[in-house]
Amino acid sequence: TPVGGGLFNTTYRVVTDNPHRDLVVRVGPVNRELLLPYERHLMDAEAHVSRRLTEAGIPTPRLVVCDTTKTVIERDYMITEYMDSVAMTDGSVPGEWHDALYEESGRIMRQFHAIKGEKFGRIGDFYRGKTYDTWPEFLLAHIEEIGSLCIERNVFEPEFIGRVIDMYRRCAPLFEVITEPMLTHADIWAGNILVKKFDDGWHVTAIIDADRAVYGDIDFELGSPWIMGEPFFRGYGPVPDSPEHRIRMKLYCIMYNLIDTYVWCVEYVNDHEYNVNRQRAHDTLKWLEEHVH
Repeated sequence: TPVGGGLFNTTYRVVTDNPHRDLVVRVGPVNRELLLPYERHLMDAEAHVSRRLTEAGIPTPRLVVCDTTKTVIERDYMITEYMDSVAMTDGSVPGEWHDALYEESGRIMRQFHAIKGEKFGRIGDFYRGKTYDTWPEFLLAHIEEIGSLCIERNVFEPEFIGRVIDMYRRCAPLFEVITEPMLTHADIWAGNILVKKFDDGWHVTAIIDADRAVYGDIDFELGSPWIMGEPFFRGYGPVPDSPEHRIRMKLYCIMYNLIDTYVWCVEYVNDHEYNVNRQRAHDTLKWLEEHVH
């Protein structure tokens, strides 16, 4: 049975002969030539994170198999055990429970961010031989690669991308304080949080879809435009605040803006979302140019 909600993969629920073990099969996209480079190894990355979360006792669906060899079918696929839960975005989740679920998600993500890696970078990139010894090295390489693809596909003008990359180079010293590669989900939002109703109410049952995960600065997560506001941070706990910290968060935000604009324009061909995210990128850069001296 097809499962809706996701945009990147095609997902099915499989009912088996064992009444206690239904499965979820996720199949990767067909038009791989349109993907960002790190997106070509998303299932490898998700399998890696799944193993790390299981080791740390963080709830996530149990991985059965991940096959990216394309020897069975011409696409990557992953099989996990089915969890009797729904995404937090599902209409069955009462609105009055959202704040409590966001708070619980914050507590879980604090545990998530305590997982340490050996190198910096997108985990998907590790599978194409790209790891980085320092956080600034990864960020500059990543923003240049994304910017180049945005120019190539006419997502942004070269002049705009040049200003973004120049801003990253000017602010490189702000990233040098990050010396430990910590695990970040890099796509955490209500649609990637599974929840279920229990006798005492609704609770989070799993964090899913960590295929875009990054080893780096946990603020790379917290600077995401999808992060869930005050209730999330009530559970997560206090975070630093300073002018340098706010600038670093905005720099992370503009990277998300570029990625989102590229994805909506090239991968999903959605003009409305393309224009919304393109404007966000311009607004974020304007803020940076007003505050970075």
